[in-house]
Amino acid sequence: MFKLVENLAFWWPVKVTEPDANRMGKTVEHTFEIQFELLPEEINRNSARERAAILAEINAETTDAEMVEIMARVADHDEAAARRLVRDWRKIADENGEPLAFSPETFTAVWAHERVRVAIVKAYQDAVTLDKARLKN
Repeated sequence: MFKLVENLAFWWPVKVTEPDANRMGKTVEHTFEIQFELLPEEINRNSARERAAILAEINAETTDAEMVEIMARVADHDEAAARRLVRDWRKIADENGEPLAFSPETFTAVWAHERVRVAIVKAYQDAVTLDKARLKN
């Protein structure tokens, strides 16, 4: 039976691809799991509008210094948006192999790595898009 819940939380795999330290020119894929919250579409639309408004400040006269400031604001916006989506994670460890507990501080540390940011965003998009052709494979 389908249950319509107000705040749906669900686990989804996150696949991070990075250079393989042991094989020159090769990559390795690691998977961990994130618990996302499915936000109402209105919140997602408002977030997209806020991001677009920041980017709209860029024009032909934008200086390099202004561009750096604008892109920093976009990065801050994106991190805040991700924090609203991510509730928890599992199967993620620190460099010593110890489990990395989810907290605001560890989220900041993980989010600081571009390859992980890209993987988290892609995982959420995959989860909410539910492309039937992709799901069959």
